[in-house]
Amino acid sequence: MAHHPYKAVMHCTPKQVNKLINLGSKVVAGLTANVATYATPNPTVASINTEMTKLVTLQGNVKNGGKDATAKRDLQALKMFTLLSNELLYVNVVAQGDRDKILLSGFDINQQPSPNEVPDKLSIKSVELGPFDHSIKINLAKFTSPVQITRTAFTFIVEMCTDTSKEENWKDVLHSSNSKKLIITDLVRKTEYFFRVSAENSKGKGPASDPSAFVAQ
Repeated sequence: MAHHPYKAVMHCTPKQVNKLINLGSKVVAGLTANVATYATPNPTVASINTEMTKLVTLQGNVKNGGKDATAKRDLQALKMFTLLSNELLYVNVVAQGDRDKILLSGFDINQQPSPNEVPDKLSIKSVELGPFDHSIKINLAKFTSPVQITRTAFTFIVEMCTDTSKEENWKDVLHSSNSKKLIITDLVRKTEYFFRVSAENSKGKGPASDPSAFVAQ
Protein backbone atom coordinates (compact mmCIF):
# COMPACT_ATOMS: atom_id res chain seq x y z
CA MET A 1 0.00 0.00 0.00
CA ALA A 2 1.37 3.45 -0.91
CA HIS A 3 2.24 5.59 2.07
CA HIS A 4 1.54 9.30 2.20
CA PRO A 5 2.98 11.87 4.61
CA TYR A 6 -0.36 13.26 5.75
CA LYS A 7 -3.24 11.51 7.48
CA ALA A 8 -6.60 12.69 8.76
CA VAL A 9 -6.73 12.04 12.52
CA MET A 10 -9.22 12.59 15.34
CA HIS A 11 -7.11 13.75 18.31
CA CYS A 12 -9.86 12.83 20.77
CA THR A 13 -11.30 9.79 22.56
CA PRO A 14 -14.88 8.75 23.41
CA LYS A 15 -14.31 10.14 26.92
CA GLN A 16 -13.56 13.63 25.61
CA VAL A 17 -17.19 14.35 24.81
CA ASN A 18 -16.94 18.08 24.16
CA LYS A 19 -13.97 17.56 21.83
CA LEU A 20 -15.92 14.81 20.08
CA ILE A 21 -18.91 17.10 19.58
CA ASN A 22 -16.66 19.87 18.28
CA LEU A 23 -14.97 17.49 15.83
CA GLY A 24 -18.35 16.18 14.68
CA SER A 25 -19.50 19.74 13.99
CA LYS A 26 -16.34 20.47 11.99
CA VAL A 27 -16.67 17.27 9.96
CA VAL A 28 -20.36 17.87 9.20
CA ALA A 29 -19.57 21.43 8.08
CA GLY A 30 -16.50 20.38 6.09
CA LEU A 31 -18.13 17.53 4.22
CA THR A 32 -21.29 19.56 3.56
CA ALA A 33 -19.29 22.45 2.09
CA ASN A 34 -17.05 20.25 -0.05
CA VAL A 35 -19.30 17.77 -1.83
CA ALA A 36 -17.22 18.14 -4.99
CA THR A 37 -14.31 16.51 -3.14
CA TYR A 38 -16.28 14.24 -0.82
CA ALA A 39 -19.21 13.15 -2.94
CA THR A 40 -20.28 9.99 -1.09
CA PRO A 41 -19.39 10.22 2.61
CA ASN A 42 -19.64 6.91 4.45
CA PRO A 43 -21.30 7.17 6.94
CA THR A 44 -23.55 9.89 5.55
CA VAL A 45 -23.32 13.44 6.84
CA ALA A 46 -26.97 13.19 7.90
CA SER A 47 -26.29 10.16 10.11
CA ILE A 48 -23.34 11.89 11.81
CA ASN A 49 -25.42 15.02 12.37
CA THR A 50 -28.29 12.97 13.85
CA GLU A 51 -26.06 11.09 16.29
CA MET A 52 -24.20 14.28 17.21
CA THR A 53 -27.50 16.02 18.05
CA LYS A 54 -28.37 13.11 20.33
CA LEU A 55 -24.96 13.36 21.99
CA VAL A 56 -25.36 17.11 22.59
CA THR A 57 -28.72 16.47 24.26
CA LEU A 58 -27.39 13.64 26.43
CA GLN A 59 -24.37 15.70 27.41
CA GLY A 60 -26.75 18.42 28.61
CA ASN A 61 -28.66 15.87 30.70
CA VAL A 62 -25.60 14.60 32.58
CA LYS A 63 -25.29 17.41 35.12
CA ASN A 64 -28.53 16.57 36.94
CA GLY A 65 -29.26 13.13 35.56
CA GLY A 66 -27.17 10.83 37.74
CA LYS A 67 -25.45 7.60 36.72
CA ASP A 68 -28.12 6.54 34.23
CA ALA A 69 -27.77 9.77 32.26
CA THR A 70 -23.99 9.45 32.29
CA ALA A 71 -24.15 5.85 31.05
CA LYS A 72 -26.45 6.85 28.17
CA ARG A 73 -24.16 9.74 27.28
CA ASP A 74 -21.08 7.51 27.32
CA LEU A 75 -22.70 4.92 25.05
CA GLN A 76 -23.74 7.62 22.61
CA ALA A 77 -20.22 9.10 22.69
CA LEU A 78 -18.81 5.69 21.77
CA LYS A 79 -21.30 5.44 18.92
CA MET A 80 -20.29 8.90 17.69
CA PHE A 81 -16.60 8.01 17.96
CA THR A 82 -17.19 4.87 15.91
CA LEU A 83 -19.04 6.80 13.20
CA LEU A 84 -16.26 9.37 12.96
CA SER A 85 -13.63 6.60 12.88
CA ASN A 86 -15.41 5.12 9.87
CA GLU A 87 -15.64 8.55 8.23
CA LEU A 88 -11.91 8.97 8.84
CA LEU A 89 -11.29 5.88 6.72
CA TYR A 90 -13.37 7.34 3.88
CA VAL A 91 -11.60 10.72 4.05
CA ASN A 92 -8.13 9.17 3.98
CA VAL A 93 -9.05 7.02 0.99
CA VAL A 94 -10.35 10.04 -0.94
CA ALA A 95 -7.62 12.49 0.11
CA GLN A 96 -4.72 10.10 -0.60
CA GLY A 97 -2.38 12.05 1.66
CA ASP A 98 -3.23 15.45 0.18
CA ARG A 99 -2.98 17.98 3.02
CA ASP A 100 -5.42 20.50 1.54
CA LYS A 101 -8.06 17.84 0.81
CA ILE A 102 -7.84 16.49 4.35
CA LEU A 103 -8.32 19.96 5.84
CA LEU A 104 -11.46 20.43 3.72
CA SER A 105 -13.04 17.45 5.50
CA GLY A 106 -13.03 19.04 8.95
CA PHE A 107 -10.71 16.41 10.42
CA ASP A 108 -7.41 17.30 12.03
CA ILE A 109 -4.18 16.47 10.27
CA ASN A 110 -1.10 14.71 11.55
CA GLN A 111 2.38 14.52 10.09
CA GLN A 112 4.18 11.95 12.19
CA PRO A 113 7.86 12.02 13.08
CA SER A 114 9.70 9.12 11.49
CA PRO A 115 10.42 6.18 13.78
CA ASN A 116 13.18 3.76 12.96
CA GLU A 117 11.01 1.07 11.39
CA VAL A 118 7.51 -0.03 10.50
CA PRO A 119 5.39 -1.59 13.29
CA ASP A 120 5.74 -5.27 14.02
CA LYS A 121 3.04 -7.87 13.59
CA LEU A 122 0.08 -7.49 15.95
CA SER A 123 -1.83 -10.26 17.69
CA ILE A 124 -5.57 -10.40 18.31
CA LYS A 125 -6.29 -11.49 21.88
CA SER A 126 -10.04 -11.93 21.40
CA VAL A 127 -13.10 -10.88 19.41
CA GLU A 128 -16.28 -10.26 21.41
CA LEU A 129 -19.77 -8.83 21.06
CA GLY A 130 -19.69 -5.06 20.60
CA PRO A 131 -21.70 -2.41 22.48
CA PHE A 132 -24.23 -2.00 19.64
CA ASP A 133 -26.58 -4.38 17.83
CA HIS A 134 -24.75 -6.41 15.15
CA SER A 135 -21.32 -5.18 16.21
CA ILE A 136 -18.06 -6.69 17.46
CA LYS A 137 -15.08 -5.44 19.43
CA ILE A 138 -11.52 -6.57 18.75
CA ASN A 139 -9.08 -6.81 21.66
CA LEU A 140 -5.39 -6.80 20.82
CA ALA A 141 -2.74 -8.63 22.79
CA LYS A 142 -0.32 -6.50 24.81
CA PHE A 143 2.37 -4.81 22.75
CA THR A 144 5.86 -6.06 23.51
CA SER A 145 8.19 -4.92 20.73
CA PRO A 146 10.25 -1.71 21.11
CA VAL A 147 8.74 0.04 18.09
CA GLN A 148 5.20 -0.56 19.39
CA ILE A 149 5.71 0.60 22.96
CA THR A 150 7.19 3.97 22.03
CA ARG A 151 5.05 7.10 22.05
CA THR A 152 4.96 7.26 18.25
CA ALA A 153 1.43 7.57 16.90
CA PHE A 154 -0.05 4.58 15.07
CA THR A 155 -3.05 4.02 12.88
CA PHE A 156 -4.64 0.63 13.55
CA ILE A 157 -6.17 -0.86 10.40
CA VAL A 158 -8.88 -3.50 10.66
CA GLU A 159 -9.57 -5.70 7.64
CA MET A 160 -12.55 -8.04 7.29
CA CYS A 161 -13.78 -10.77 4.98
CA THR A 162 -16.09 -13.79 4.95
CA ASP A 163 -13.78 -15.97 2.85
CA THR A 164 -10.03 -16.13 3.51
CA SER A 165 -9.18 -18.19 0.41
CA LYS A 166 -8.16 -15.11 -1.62
CA GLU A 167 -6.14 -12.10 -0.49
CA GLU A 168 -8.35 -9.72 -2.47
CA ASN A 169 -11.34 -10.70 -0.32
CA TRP A 170 -9.89 -8.70 2.58
CA LYS A 171 -11.29 -5.17 2.80
CA ASP A 172 -10.37 -2.26 5.09
CA VAL A 173 -13.30 -1.54 7.41
CA LEU A 174 -11.79 0.67 10.11
CA HIS A 175 -8.84 3.01 10.69
CA SER A 176 -8.42 4.12 14.30
CA SER A 177 -5.73 5.76 16.40
CA ASN A 178 -7.15 4.05 19.51
CA SER A 179 -6.23 0.36 19.81
CA LYS A 180 -8.83 -0.14 22.55
CA LYS A 181 -11.78 1.04 20.45
CA LEU A 182 -11.66 -1.34 17.48
CA ILE A 183 -15.42 -1.70 16.96
CA ILE A 184 -17.03 -2.89 13.72
CA THR A 185 -20.74 -2.25 13.20
CA ASP A 186 -23.55 -3.21 10.79
CA LEU A 187 -22.65 -6.90 10.60
CA VAL A 188 -25.10 -9.49 9.27
CA ARG A 189 -26.47 -11.79 11.98
CA LYS A 190 -25.35 -15.45 11.90
CA THR A 191 -22.62 -14.67 9.36
CA GLU A 192 -19.07 -15.80 10.11
CA TYR A 193 -16.54 -13.00 9.64
CA PHE A 194 -12.76 -13.04 9.74
CA PHE A 195 -10.78 -10.11 11.08
CA ARG A 196 -7.15 -9.10 11.07
CA VAL A 197 -5.41 -5.97 12.33
CA SER A 198 -2.20 -4.19 11.35
CA ALA A 199 -0.52 -1.00 12.53
CA GLU A 200 0.79 1.79 10.32
CA ASN A 201 3.20 4.62 11.10
CA SER A 202 5.10 7.15 8.98
CA LYS A 203 7.48 4.39 7.78
CA GLY A 204 4.69 2.23 6.45
CA LYS A 205 2.24 -0.53 7.27
CA GLY A 206 3.29 -3.50 9.37
CA PRO A 207 2.20 -7.10 8.73
CA ALA A 208 -1.36 -8.08 9.57
CA SER A 209 -2.22 -10.25 12.54
CA ASP A 210 -3.31 -13.84 12.08
CA PRO A 211 -7.05 -13.88 11.26
CA SER A 212 -9.65 -14.34 14.00
CA ALA A 213 -13.16 -15.59 13.29
CA PHE A 214 -16.45 -14.54 14.87
CA VAL A 215 -20.10 -15.25 14.10
CA ALA A 216 -22.15 -12.05 14.28
CA GLN A 217 -25.08 -11.99 16.69
